[in-house]
Amino acid sequence: MSGRMSLCGMIFLLLTLISCTQPSNVGVYDGLDLRTQAQELESSVHWAQELESSVLTETVGGADGIIKSISSDSSIIFASGKEKEYEPVYPEIEGFSILNTSMLPETARIVLENFCNAIINGTSADACFARNSIYVLVVFRYDLAKYNAGKFSEYILGEPFSSPTIIQCPVRFLKKDGTPMDFAVYLKPDDMCRICAIEYLKGGQ
Repeated sequence: MSGRMSLCGMIFLLLTLISCTQPSNVGVYDGLDLRTQAQELESSVHWAQELESSVLTETVGGADGIIKSISSDSSIIFASGKEKEYEPVYPEIEGFSILNTSMLPETARIVLENFCNAIINGTSADACFARNSIYVLVVFRYDLAKYNAGKFSEYILGEPFSSPTIIQCPVRFLKKDGTPMDFAVYLKPDDMCRICAIEYLKGGQ
């Protein structure tokens, strides 16, 4: 009995010694901790060049009188109380002109308005024309008949071009159905801004 127990003891001791000498794979450190892995991953990534490098750092200007945290655009400029410091934006009729007559001298405006109203109302427009230029009115009326303009109901003045010797202003006449007929009207500043020429542009039926 004692011999069997001592044999078992020797086997247990032998197994213990063998197990202690075998290497274990549990918890083996292979030299790659989290920081090393992150550095290797970053070095393998190819970053693209940024398209607008300053977009996140540039200062976006706002409108005077508007709190800087509010995104500013042209639609709120006139809420700032500083509208006189900004150039006005005028509407434009495509194919005709910008509707800005602020540069039209007052005398020229009066002549043009009298001329246009005379054409619409069918009254005399002779007084609107410069000396020796009354024939221009005759040609103008001929053009109206030639292009079957008919009767106009309203008119629109466009943005003028001015020089010391001539003022050119686009004029659009409209029929009741909205059909337009466009002209360039020329006025002489040295003759009380009266009309000296009219150029047919387009329109009519």
